[in-house]
Amino acid sequence: MGEAPRGDAELLRRARGGEIEAFGQLVEQYQDYVFNVVYHLVGGDRGEAEDIAQEVFIRAYRHLDGFEGRARFSTWLYGIALNCVRTLWRRRRRRGSVSMDSLRENDGGWPDPQAEQDG
Repeated sequence: MGEAPRGDAELLRRARGGEIEAFGQLVEQYQDYVFNVVYHLVGGDRGEAEDIAQEVFIRAYRHLDGFEGRARFSTWLYGIALNCVRTLWRRRRRRGSVSMDSLRENDGGWPDPQAEQDG
């Protein structure tokens, strides 16, 4: 169950050997998968998802030697994606930043500035 598909194994072998084109083929093969995972985790923010998906592949490339092949390559990428999103969430918590969508969801609408002044 845990083995990488035959084509992935060959591309990984070549990418580990320094062949950038082989890693590029892995990116092409998995870019939609990674984007979709991240897109849903960040609540549908396309720009944020694109940035994080790019970070996922940068980290994957830097740590190719860490992929042991006990799981599928897609599973390994999923783990990297989760870690990248968690990093984003931690940064947001530290900064205290809140998305406008979450404000809308929390009280059912935009805050009324007049009500805040009156209260």
